[in-house]
Amino acid sequence: MAETSTKAKIISFIIFVVVTIIIKVVVPGVYNGYTVYNDYKDCAAYDTKPANAIKACTDLLRVAHATKNKFAIDQAPYVVLFLHLAHIHAGHDDQQEFERNSLPYLKGNWPAPILALYLGKTTADDVYAKAKPRQVKDDDDQPCEAKFYVGKWYLRNNTKDEAKKAFQSASSTCGADQMEQALARDQLKTLEP
Repeated sequence: MAETSTKAKIISFIIFVVVTIIIKVVVPGVYNGYTVYNDYKDCAAYDTKPANAIKACTDLLRVAHATKNKFAIDQAPYVVLFLHLAHIHAGHDDQQEFERNSLPYLKGNWPAPILALYLGKTTADDVYAKAKPRQVKDDDDQPCEAKFYVGKWYLRNNTKDEAKKAFQSASSTCGADQMEQALARDQLKTLEP
């Protein structure tokens, strides 16, 4: 009986060590920085390739929660938003999933106000008011992002005139280094008569 108990403890310990190694070494190694950046690029393509974006965004959220990949963790609130927009473009109702995914980021900093807008917890004016200009080049251009994502929100709610104004503003004020500038210009083309 004691011998069986000792064998069980040894087997349990070996399983624990193997699982720990897989989680700490294999998963982050397989899902390296290159893969994270590529998935982020695919995730951000929610307008043109929603099915690919849904898979990439879902993978990135899994990585953000399972590893210590700083980029994946820092970008997780954007990934939640991109995943929601991909579902919208694919014609899926993901409101419950979006609420669940947004919850950890609603009390944080930017882009929490944008997530709150899409959840119906704030207004477009409130998002604009909370958007802070960037202090250094590597900061997010929050006013730019606010204009673009508020425009997407207006478009989603069939308020095309307001969406067009927001996209025009994003197109003319966002820096060339902001993907939202190009996206706003693309959106404006789709709104032209």
